[in-house]
Formats: sequence, structure tokens, C-alpha cells
Amino acid sequence: MPPATRPNAVLAALVSITAGAALWIWAAAAGHKVEAWDGPYYFSRVVPALWVVAAICGLLAPRMPWRWPVLMYATQFVIMVIRTKGAVGPLAPLGLIMMAALAAITMVPAYLGAFLRRRYDRSSRSPQEKSG
Repeated sequence: MPPATRPNAVLAALVSITAGAALWIWAAAAGHKVEAWDGPYYFSRVVPALWVVAAICGLLAPRMPWRWPVLMYATQFVIMVIRTKGAVGPLAPLGLIMMAALAAITMVPAYLGAFLRRRYDRSSRSPQEKSG
């Protein structure tokens, strides 16, 4: 990774982790549930918000954009396990599979953001850079 893009990747990672954790905690609290997806806000507010965050992270750091949704949903899984206070039940593997499926779907906007960033970078190069 070129040094100039490393700060963007760190920023995208921090945004992904923070958004994943904050939105999970918010949806759980707002819905009065331990697990956010048991409440009314997870699929109607949190998942679409994470699509937007994934696209922004793809714009910020277009190299390997699959990382951003994986970080978001891995963080949510960790928060879910922590909030259950050690009482992880037999449905935890199913929750992990669900998080992986949501991360896979959220890769679409992350790759779209990365595509738009690469296209912008190509179009904004000077004519000398384009020819040489």
C-alpha cells in the first residue's frame, strides 16, 4: 500500500469499527433489546446506514474494499457477544453466519465506492501523467 493511502485506510477502518459498534448499540438500546436485530431499527435503519458507511469507506480507501463491511459486522458480532454477558447460546453460530451474509451484501456499496474513487483518480490525473 502506498504511504499516501495508509492514513485513509486507517481512517476507513476506524470509521467501520465505530459505525458498526455505535449503530448496533443504538439499535439495541432504541429497541429495548439485547441484540439489535431483535428490535425494529436494525434492518430498517442500521443496515442501510452501514451501506452508506461502506460506500464512504470504499471512497476513502479503495484498495481491498471488502475489508470495511467485514470490520463493521465483525465488530457487531463482538459487541453482541459482549452484551450477552457470557451467555452466548446455541444460536451464536447462526448469528455469525447472518453477519457474514450481511457483510457480503454490504460489499456491493463498498466496491461501488472504490470503483467511483478509482474512476475519479484516473480522470483527475494531469495529461502528462496519462500519457506517460
